[in-house]
Amino acid sequence: MKNKNEIELYEKIDVYYKWFMNDCSSPYDELEWLIKTLLESKHKEDMMQVLNDTYELYNENYTN
Repeated sequence: MKNKNEIELYEKIDVYYKWFMNDCSSPYDELEWLIKTLLESKHKEDMMQVLNDTYELYNENYTN
């Protein structure tokens, strides 16, 4: 069972996602800011792996 903090986190993520998908005036800028923030954090390696994996998958499947 999830504790109160976990539930609040999921609710906040859900609200953020809805805002991003429906009302964010510049989603590219928002996403770029989030990615850069992660690249400047202790999660840099994880974010680079996500970017590299996505880039390879997208290029292999969608650009040919």
